[in-house]
Amino acid sequence: MRADFRATAPASMIAKALAPGADVKAFVEEAREGFLAECDYEREARSQARFQSLYAEHPILESDEGAQSGANMGGRLQII
Repeated sequence: MRADFRATAPASMIAKALAPGADVKAFVEEAREGFLAECDYEREARSQARFQSLYAEHPILESDEGAQSGANMGGRLQII
């Protein structure tokens, strides 16, 4: 996936032409970091577990155990 972001040079040139003065390099770097962070599934599982622990006793919000199981990282939050 990191290599996919190295291939942004042609798109960056087009973006610079369409938006002169825009910091395209910074935009691409921020998009790259965000995308790669979203693909860090262990980090995401830790974030979901933390979120679940913070709202475990909430009177209105209910979070399922999906964040706790390694197989299902798609924990859900619902208003009850």
